[in-house]
Amino acid sequence: MITWKNEIFLPAQIKFVWEGDTAYQAADLREENKHLFGGEFSKIFSTVKDNCFVVFAGMGKEEKLDGRKFKNVVAKAARTITSYNIDEFSVDISALTKTFDDKAYFDVVAGVELGLYRYQGIHQTNQQKDYTVSVVDENNNSEKSAEYIAKAKSIADGMILTREWINTPGNYLTPEIFAQDITEKLTPAGVEVSVLCPDQLKEKGMGALLAVGNSSDNKPRLIVMKYTGNKHSDKVYGYVGKGVTVDTGGYSLKNSAGLMYTKGDMGGAAAVAGAIYAIAKNKLSVNVVAVIPAAENRLSNQSHIPGDVVTSMNGKTIEILNTDAEGRLILADAITYAVREAKVTHLVDVATLTGAVVGALGTVAAGCTTNDEDYLNDFYGAAKEAGERYWQLPLFEEYEEMLKSKVADLKNMGGPNAGTIAAALFLREFVEDKPWIHLDIAGTSQTEAPSNDYHCFGGTGFATPSLYFLAERNQEFIEQ
Repeated sequence: MITWKNEIFLPAQIKFVWEGDTAYQAADLREENKHLFGGEFSKIFSTVKDNCFVVFAGMGKEEKLDGRKFKNVVAKAARTITSYNIDEFSVDISALTKTFDDKAYFDVVAGVELGLYRYQGIHQTNQQKDYTVSVVDENNNSEKSAEYIAKAKSIADGMILTREWINTPGNYLTPEIFAQDITEKLTPAGVEVSVLCPDQLKEKGMGALLAVGNSSDNKPRLIVMKYTGNKHSDKVYGYVGKGVTVDTGGYSLKNSAGLMYTKGDMGGAAAVAGAIYAIAKNKLSVNVVAVIPAAENRLSNQSHIPGDVVTSMNGKTIEILNTDAEGRLILADAITYAVREAKVTHLVDVATLTGAVVGALGTVAAGCTTNDEDYLNDFYGAAKEAGERYWQLPLFEEYEEMLKSKVADLKNMGGPNAGTIAAALFLREFVEDKPWIHLDIAGTSQTEAPSNDYHCFGGTGFATPSLYFLAERNQEFIEQ
């Protein structure tokens, strides 16, 4: 756990340096160590100055810095200073807030929180380390600085929640337990949580969600989280996250390698829950409803099989050709619920949906599609603030042929190609013309070999901050 303070210099410090910064030269360190350190991006230099242990972190050229690079440098510096068994240190961000102001606080707080995060796992003894971190900013008064820290901390906490849920083993996070945990953690933050059980799902005609969820003794749930931050607005932003807590593939069984980390197939669900937590904690003036279809996809006598036809909540029939394409089935019913029951006006669905997106984009960026370019451009602005990367894939009408079935309205698989696009087109069938964005985060939700310093083995927290900043950008303020 990290305790945050402000305006207190501690005997160990992190300082940030721009490449070529003349103010840094006055510290009489650059000249004598210019062969070791000159403020170059991601370079770290440690020394003792005036009885204080100081870690200097190079930020590189100001015009080349973005949110992802920013958090990388901060995380690297935090790991460096804590590697000396230091558990109290200050972070002097005065050199950064001149340019970035409160944006610097998010990247610094998130960089430290995410860089020092490690999943504790199911160990017999507690392995958690506690840290005290003070933020020093000569450009803002103490009150304003404390406000910025609290805001950034809430977003980082949402990302940590996302990581925790993704990293939790499937037998410790069944749909029922997931629903209970979300209720316990989000209700105190100001989120209204309701949970629909199997009988209620049946009453609402959620045949697609039930087809997947009934394969397990751990029955499905629909988790609905509602935050009302602006009662005067008729806009409601809907975040729908895929929540497959265990995914064996069903009768289209995964191989042993594919079965290894199926617990992370609820990364979309974790992301939307983490986002609405942060939105509520920061009391944004916006209305958001997050919907999670939570289910296990197992192999049993109750499992659906290839060739089955199920009826979704909106009445469309679906031919199931591959039981490992279950995510789009449960999302279909959840999207319909968000549109018809929660009355959302704008939609984003988030899912670890296809291996095809990993083949196309690897672990560097997530795939996205939309039916509304203006809405997507708004989301791109939010993603830039978050320091996350997304790449748009087309939904050309020629691709629609992939989903035509001879025995039902749709089939849940396309052909061997364009798998990510086929999945997105399937989901588009259920959005009922609402402005909609689909995020396929299969390559970015978790990692075995971290490529960023603020990542570690397991969940990354990806998509949570982008969803938060999308809500923040769409706040509506009513004059009193």
